[in-house]
Parts: sequence; C-alpha cells; structure tokens
Amino acid sequence: MISPSPLRAVKICGVASAADAEVATAAAAATLPSDMELLVGMIAHPPSPRHVEPPVAAAIAAAARAGGATPVVVFVAQDAAEVVAYLTAAGVTTAQLHGPRVAAVRAELPPWVRIIRVVHVAPDGRYEPPPPPPPPPPPPPPPPSPSRPAAIAAAAPTAADLWTVYDAGSGGGGVVFDWAAFVPPGGDGWLLAGGLHPGNVAAALAVVSPGGVDVSSGVCGPGGVAKDPARVTAFLKEVVAARARMLGGGSHQHRGHLEGMTLWAAGESPSAHSTV
Repeated sequence: MISPSPLRAVKICGVASAADAEVATAAAAATLPSDMELLVGMIAHPPSPRHVEPPVAAAIAAAARAGGATPVVVFVAQDAAEVVAYLTAAGVTTAQLHGPRVAAVRAELPPWVRIIRVVHVAPDGRYEPPPPPPPPPPPPPPPPSPSRPAAIAAAAPTAADLWTVYDAGSGGGGVVFDWAAFVPPGGDGWLLAGGLHPGNVAAALAVVSPGGVDVSSGVCGPGGVAKDPARVTAFLKEVVAARARMLGGGSHQHRGHLEGMTLWAAGESPSAHSTV
C-alpha cells in the first residue's frame, strides 16, 4: 500500500514550438486542479529531434509565460558557460541537468540558475542515490542589463533543487523501469519519468507515489516531436483521476478558474537514441 501523495506537478517535456507550449498550458487550464503545477519545456541538446536553439527557446518561453507558465531548459553535455549563455539568450532561469557532464558543472553555475536534477534508473528499478545539493552562493544577482533579461535578474538563489527526476536509462526513449522494484526516495520532491503515456500512467501511480509525473514521447503525435493535444489532455485527465483516488476522491477546481495561478514550464527527456 502506497501512502497518499499530493501529486502536485505534471511535466510535459520536449516542447519544440510556441504552439506546443500553448497546447500544454491550455490543456492544464482545462484539466488540472488549481493546486497542481504544470512543467513544460524544451531541450538544448542537438542530437535530440526535439532540440531547440535559443531564439526558438525564447519564443517558447514567451508563450509559456503568456499562459501563466515558467520555462525550463534541459541540458545534457554543456559546460557552465554554455548553460549560462543559453539561459540568458532564452530568458530562462531554470535548468534541468540531465547528463553527467552538465551535472558536474553545477557548482560553477551562478545563483540565479534554479536546478532540476536527474537520477537515471536501471530497468530493474535500481539507481545510485544522488548526493545532496551544494549550498547556494550567498550574493544576490545583479540588476538587469541589456545582456541579462529581467526574468534572470529577478531570480533569487535557492538552497534546494526544484525537483529531482527519476528517469529510465538516459531518458526520452519511451521505456519504463520496474516500478514495483523501485525504492522511492523520501519526500515528494521527485518526478516519475520514463515511458509514461495516457495508457499506463494510472498503473504507475497505483504502484509509486511521486510528487509529480514527467511525460515526453508519450504525448507526441506520429512524428515524435509535436505534441498531440488529445494525448496531452488524456494524460492530464488520467493523472487527475489517479490523484483523486490517492486522496480519496472529491471535486477540484480547474486551474483556468483561478487568477494568478502558477504553471511551470520545464525541460524534457529527449527522444529514443538521444541522451535525453
């Protein structure tokens, strides 16, 4: 028996266009309860078919924010300077450190960069526990400048990771790991990822109790890049129904019925045959 989880977030990954950001935020506004966050995002990794360059990332970020969302970029193999340059050009403040190379430069990132980290899970559910995050540097970020967007200048240092994603293998391949054998981390600050789609997310949430779920290829259309609005909506509805079962049922108010709601836009786990 799993203990009830707030199940307070859904992450729609691999957004490759402003139109898909709008698909995600519209579906969330119509479907998710008002106390759930939506994370939608983009990939900065050229081998991935969902990779976007900074100008496209900036357009996605703008569309996400227009829908009440905050964008996040997934990095795999960049150094610290490349991460900062990309985030600055895109006007984004949150980075998912998906690969070991980019994770190794975490301590070199400035304090305004908020972190989502990734733990790679083997098919049998085993994983190496992640080390504790380092303390943030104390100085506040400097004021805006022509090369430093206001969204970046306004970001405050944070001592904790926003989320930790537990993903199958290197991510993005549409492959699940053994949920029954998986030993979840403590707390609810983690997202379940790896091969989720509208047809299996309820089964996953009957076995494990994360703080949120992370989907990428499972809500794509036939080409594997653009998001399918029907699949996005179906996935969100399955998550909401599973959450209601966890919490003992009850009605909820949709996000779109509230003003000032916060949606999160974040990075994805890229395609099969890429490293994220």
